[in-house]
Amino acid sequence: ALIGWLLSSHAPTVALQISGVLKPIGGLWLNALQMTIVPLVFSLLLLGIAQASDVASSGRIARRALLWMLGLASLSSSFTALYAPAFLTLFPTDPQLLAALQSGTAPTPAGGNVAASLTALVPNNVLAAAAQGAIVPMVVFALCFGVALTRLPAERRAPVLALAQGVADAMLVIVHAVLWLAPLGVFALIVP
Repeated sequence: ALIGWLLSSHAPTVALQISGVLKPIGGLWLNALQMTIVPLVFSLLLLGIAQASDVASSGRIARRALLWMLGLASLSSSFTALYAPAFLTLFPTDPQLLAALQSGTAPTPAGGNVAASLTALVPNNVLAAAAQGAIVPMVVFALCFGVALTRLPAERRAPVLALAQGVADAMLVIVHAVLWLAPLGVFALIVP
């Protein structure tokens, strides 16, 4: 990453020549990392809900620990949402970099209807939502599916959880391989 940044800032003409070759490599690396998100999140949510259900059914202390964990996670995410923008203003951003980032993003939709936003949380087609990269509706489905699994008898739930564990393990192997290539992938992304 540092080499790519130095090359782009001190030898931009060389960086532009190299970027024609490296840009597809960076794109492939990023796509390889992103392709694991949906199956990994879905399978880990299922496993987490099943394990939390087992823990919660084992006693009062486990339920209290689970409630504390959920409360602290909610508190920390709320704190981050409130104070992160102010904290980020402490670090100046290069205007050219900011313009390049803004030109590469999808336009932000105009302020929508609250009812439409709430309705969009529950996907009418979970496979389409996952294919489009809509993580929040997919997470809502995974939570509902995981809770439904906890209502099934253990012998009916076990094969689904074994499949989810296998998917999670396989995705983590892929993520490990992709992260092993991170220096090359990040270098290819940073060179303009």
